[in-house]
Amino acid sequence: MDAAAFNKLLQLITPKIAQQNTVLRQCISAEDRRTLETLVQQGGNRTARTPQEIRLEFQEYFNSSGAVPWQQQCYKLYYVI
Repeated sequence: MDAAAFNKLLQLITPKIAQQNTVLRQCISAEDRRTLETLVQQGGNRTARTPQEIRLEFQEYFNSSGAVPWQQQCYKLYYVI
């Protein structure tokens, strides 16, 4: 749905979904609620790659072509001591 159609629909339903002001607080307008909902929907809680996938990629690299000469010596010293 494009923005113009959405705004037209919002104008039609605003009177039915509008909340009323009270003595304690002012209500949030339908436009403001729509903006907040749009902001909430922008991001997700899922990343493209999980940290475990990134860790595995580094692990494979540093245990193959990215290994340095002293790496195995340090590993052996760590586990011997």
